[in-house]
Amino acid sequence: MTIERYKNDAVTKLDGAINGVQLSIDVIDAAVFPTLTGGDQFRIRIDNEEDIIVSSVSGNTLTVTRGTGATSHSDQSDVVHNLTANGLIALLNERVTDIILVTSDVIDNNVSTGKHGFAPKAPNDATKYLDGTGAYSVPAGASGALVLLEQHTASSSATLDFTSFISSTYDEYVFEIINIIPATAGAVGWWRCGTGAGPSWDTSSIYSYIHYGWRAGAAGQGGAATQAQLLLPNAAISTNANWGINGSLRLFSPQSTAVYKRFRGQFHYLNNSSQEEAQESAGTYGSTTAITGVRFLFSTGNVASGIIRVYGVAK
Repeated sequence: MTIERYKNDAVTKLDGAINGVQLSIDVIDAAVFPTLTGGDQFRIRIDNEEDIIVSSVSGNTLTVTRGTGATSHSDQSDVVHNLTANGLIALLNERVTDIILVTSDVIDNNVSTGKHGFAPKAPNDATKYLDGTGAYSVPAGASGALVLLEQHTASSSATLDFTSFISSTYDEYVFEIINIIPATAGAVGWWRCGTGAGPSWDTSSIYSYIHYGWRAGAAGQGGAATQAQLLLPNAAISTNANWGINGSLRLFSPQSTAVYKRFRGQFHYLNNSSQEEAQESAGTYGSTTAITGVRFLFSTGNVASGIIRVYGVAK
């Protein structure tokens, strides 16, 4: 796109006579005129007779497009930078472009450093937002905020495997369990930890848990060690589609190679005797091996329906 350039009081003289078709003109001092970059131009008038467009400057030599009625001019003729009607029309038709803005000049044009700056092009990524540095990034959230990392929806699923959520960004994770229903009446909700590439799901007797549960007119507590899984919760669950397991499970330090992996959970559900129950639980995966995944399943049969989401807790 051609950009009109302007400069005040730009006057010089021809350095040699020119004829009516000459497209290269020497002047005494071209430094008085506007500086041109690719696509720029300015306008001059010689002897108050001919309007000429200048498209490039090299030293004191101007490359030009001659005006209507071009004619010859004598040495030392006046050369004046001028503003014409055509120049004004060209200015009004100009659009704001990177060439005009010189966007590398962050002091003047970057939205993060100047109040009249311009935002960079949007990245076409719904997870990213313009931050205070003038860049697009995924917000980490304030300390304690939950950041959704992975989600799975059951549909007669043998397991729901979470294998991509763990990273060094977080050391605490929250699983939200929403209407998880077994395909087989009386099945117990389980979950296991995975390690290594793949991951490899650990079914050894390395898990332990404690729990306290209650329902109308009754309450109880229990626990077990050397188990092959953790419980979600410790109850036989109804297949009633109006219920399912709802609750949350908080997992701590899954990447640690120094401590066992522990969890706390809260669950609400309908048991297989059609009794509404709630349960608080805690447990341990008794290994210092880093976890690379978590698997949810039932003790028998598939996961008929429901959703599980895992969030990272921002530090």
